[in-house]
Amino acid sequence: DPEFEPAYLLNARRGTIPTVAERAGLIAGQMISYHERFPPSKAELRVLKQIFDNVKSSFHETYVKKVNFEYTNATLRGDAESDDEGVENALDAMLDNASDFEDDFEDEGSIGGDS
Repeated sequence: DPEFEPAYLLNARRGTIPTVAERAGLIAGQMISYHERFPPSKAELRVLKQIFDNVKSSFHETYVKKVNFEYTNATLRGDAESDDEGVENALDAMLDNASDFEDDFEDEGSIGGDS
């Protein structure tokens, strides 16, 4: 339902069949988005992000932001082991989303006591 959430792939609205690269990008984006349920290793997470980033222009901007947000969460929740490249990529993804990320779990009327 486009009123609830836009189609992830931009070409889905035009009725065209996604390319193999777009399909791989969608799978990678979903694996990143559901990292808590199906935890990838740090190396797998980096590969998934590279696959997604190769075709991210094929996806709706809200989906790209969601994947970047979840990638940041997945990377920063990792072990005590240092993974400088992973943390750097996570921080870049966080900065990409910083200007317009909305927390959809927060009720606007619940802050400040005035409902």
